[in-house]
Amino acid sequence: MAKRKNSLRYVIQSASSRRDSVENEDHQRIVAMRPASMKRAPEETPVWQKLKHLPEAPGVYQFRNASGDLLYIGKAKVLRNRIRSYFQKSTAHNLRIQIMVSLVADVTWILTDTEAEALLLEEQLIKLHKPRYNVALKDDKSYPYLKLSVQEHYPRLNLVRERHERKAEYFGPYPSAQDARHMMRVALRYFPLRTSKMELDGNKVFRPCLNFQLKRCLAPCRGNVAFDEYGKLVRQVRLFLKGRDQELLQDLERRMQIASETLEFEQAAQLRDQIQSL
Repeated sequence: MAKRKNSLRYVIQSASSRRDSVENEDHQRIVAMRPASMKRAPEETPVWQKLKHLPEAPGVYQFRNASGDLLYIGKAKVLRNRIRSYFQKSTAHNLRIQIMVSLVADVTWILTDTEAEALLLEEQLIKLHKPRYNVALKDDKSYPYLKLSVQEHYPRLNLVRERHERKAEYFGPYPSAQDARHMMRVALRYFPLRTSKMELDGNKVFRPCLNFQLKRCLAPCRGNVAFDEYGKLVRQVRLFLKGRDQELLQDLERRMQIASETLEFEQAAQLRDQIQSL
């Protein structure tokens, strides 16, 4: 029995060694193919010069090769930390990342006000440019989406991994479930749509859930919000998730002005706070 275990261990170690050898050869071949201008000492390359001046702010970064082709697009809460992590000597990076980094000849970035805004911009840029190393995000159908069930009387926002319902609206895909949940939390913080699975038609009244008590939902299940008002909230969520911030702010400002003119000061104050938060 011990001999069989030792034999098995030898086979596994041999296979692992062969795989490591092949990966190292692949990596060396990629590096050897790089232009001479990219084989200088790291600190002399334009990329490393840029690493010294990275901002400590949220945003989207782009990696390009020596020909100017877009390799990868990513987002970061702190650009300085995220971009530098690619160029640190570490065994944590898999071969795919190592090869990509070896091809990087230029780094650019776009600053955003928040991490949520960076996530939206990243999604839009990936769809537009389809970078080579973002292919997993582009093709893998298991990546998460946010679903807005506009076919329902009172639409709700949920995280899903498949797009089955044609009449629903989907936003994404997001790089991870964590990113999708973060975006959903931010959206619901400003625009408290329901997330419950109850079928609401505006006629039957239900007991509100905990989200209403926590002020995370307007409780359409109890008839607390008019159908038209809820519809405005849905429109605002749609603008927010599409990254159309200016259009969203203009809509909120217009509603605040109307509320003020009709002496609905409490609603005007709520809209003002919402605008300031955004």
